Order: sequence, then structure tokens, then C-alpha cells
Amino acid sequence: MDTSAHTVLGLFAQLGIGERQQDVDAFVAKHGGLSSSTKITEADFFSESQQTFLKQEWHNDSEWAAAIDELNVLLH
Repeated sequence: MDTSAHTVLGLFAQLGIGERQQDVDAFVAKHGGLSSSTKITEADFFSESQQTFLKQEWHNDSEWAAAIDELNVLLH
């Protein structure tokens, strides 16, 4: 059972990227500025398993969808 907080911080933990706001800030600083034609689920800085998770959770409108949308805004 998933008991994670469904926030961007929780999403980063779920993806294995980090668990602190500093991790989010550093990731966005490094990878932000995606072109409008690049989907977050196809960004090459995510591993295949991370891309699959993002695609499935967003497509299924899961509890992670809002956090994925927020990360999408941050990266574009």
C-alpha cells in the first residue's frame, strides 16, 4: 500500500531522485527549460522505469497526477 505524500517531494522520493526541497530545486535548475514539444514522460533525464511510472500514474489519473502536473510546470 502506498502511504507516500502525493506531493512533488513525495514524487521525488518515489522516483528515487531525492527527498529534500534542495533536491527538487537542484533537479529543476539542472533539467528545467524543457521545450514545449517535450513531454515530461519522454524527458531523457528520467530512466525508463521512471518514465513508465510517470506515464502510468498520469494516464490513470492516480493520486500522483497532481504532483506530476506540478513537476511538469516546474520543468517547462
